[in-house]
Amino acid sequence: MGTYWTNCGRKINARIVQKSPNVLNLSIENTELVQERLLRLKLAAALLFLYAFLILVPTGWNQLWIHGIFVVLLGGVAYSYTKIVKNENLVLVKDFALQYSTHFIGGGAKNVLIPIKHIHDVVINEVFHNLKVVFSLSVLTKGNLFKNQPIVTLLNHLNPRVDCLEMIYNELHNILSLEND
Repeated sequence: MGTYWTNCGRKINARIVQKSPNVLNLSIENTELVQERLLRLKLAAALLFLYAFLILVPTGWNQLWIHGIFVVLLGGVAYSYTKIVKNENLVLVKDFALQYSTHFIGGGAKNVLIPIKHIHDVVINEVFHNLKVVFSLSVLTKGNLFKNQPIVTLLNHLNPRVDCLEMIYNELHNILSLEND
């Protein structure tokens, strides 16, 4: 498939893992994962250095406040470290379902399964975000199962640019052969 860019300017690698007339397995990988990890680790090291400096240098501040502030800051850095996205996958089985999964560096995963009978269409949607136009891949759903969420946005963590989304859109439509009811 190839190397693409996200809306934020990061490199991603999109590839088809498996393709047959009835199954499509796409993977979007974060190629700048190591740099993001190092950035978070440098931030944590800088906070620890500042914490050690403030503890060792006598000040008139209450030491309990310093401990509390740095625990909260380090907790925030640790939380953001675990939420770095490793990859996002789309698995489409023609007569069964579309599964969208996001894998995080902390070991967590987020999965969404949409049965084929509840998929109305797959579209590339234009979204205005922070005074820019951003494109996203969305599934329009139908039926009572998705009454509260009629639009499911796919690949919303890595946010590939429109050229990558068009490639994924074409592959999904080739497998689905959607018939609008």
